[in-house]
Amino acid sequence: EFSGECRLAARVGGEEFALLLPGGMAQNELSRLLHAVNELKIPHACSGASAWVSVSAGAIEVVPAATMSPRELLDAADQLLYRAKREGRNRCVHRASAEAPTQVITAD
Repeated sequence: EFSGECRLAARVGGEEFALLLPGGMAQNELSRLLHAVNELKIPHACSGASAWVSVSAGAIEVVPAATMSPRELLDAADQLLYRAKREGRNRCVHRASAEAPTQVITAD
């Protein structure tokens, strides 16, 4: 069971969800989420996919500005999500700020 301090979870597309987390907690909470899902060992229903359901995530930490639209924030996280999928899934590509380098968090 994932019992992190998520402030809001919302479905934003097919299999995509957005999580709003308290400031400075994203990296720890995402690591906990990856490990929790990995430990559940839920069989993957699609043939040809990996044996178990996994999580791929893109995460960005920001202090919202009046000039920033919600779409811009989702687009930035989405770019990181697709990088996580390209690099092997079951991971999160995280950026602590718009200027910071990315970090990769895995369930391994």
